[in-house]
Amino acid sequence: MRETDLARVDPGNAEQLRAWDTAEGVFWAEEAELFEHALHRYDDWLLRAAGIQDGDQVLDLGCGSFQNIGRATKPGGRLALLSWRAPQHNEWFTALTTALAAGRELPTPPPGAPSPFAQADPERVTRVLVEAGFAIPEFEPLTEPMYFGPDVPTAQRFVLGVLGWLLTPLDKATKALALEALRADLQAHLTPDGVAYSSSAWLITSRCS
Repeated sequence: MRETDLARVDPGNAEQLRAWDTAEGVFWAEEAELFEHALHRYDDWLLRAAGIQDGDQVLDLGCGSFQNIGRATKPGGRLALLSWRAPQHNEWFTALTTALAAGRELPTPPPGAPSPFAQADPERVTRVLVEAGFAIPEFEPLTEPMYFGPDVPTAQRFVLGVLGWLLTPLDKATKALALEALRADLQAHLTPDGVAYSSSAWLITSRCS
């Protein structure tokens, strides 16, 4: 991607955009068929139930995916979604991104932007689902430990596989400090069962009108 393309993007998203040009871009390319299914019209389907785990990772609320699911679900059919609550309810996200920020003030994904928290706002999710033909949904908060591995080295490899793009713009010395901060935080969250952080999600349920 050309730097002129980056210039038209909110500066807070420029680092993520560069990451999409590399490893994350490969993911989107390799999973193209999955995203095509998310947008495909399923008019000939009559589902009795639709369940989506981590749906915000696959289905963008604004791209029409839920309209497709609504058309494919027969009246009275059940819908269940499991989606992250806002970042402040997810210690794993705030703690790990703070460690890798190395003192930087990282932007919080704006409400509705494609991100792991795209379905965190009950009002917005309610509006989109109702417009897609579902009844007003119910939201049940679920809070559970989130495990990252049996030990610190394993957890660090996993975290860097997901959030390592945050280190891309850092110089060598700052990157080393960030990695040390990450290791220290992982060590502080090491339990007898492994490295665990608090996490919280919405269980969103509804029925097709």
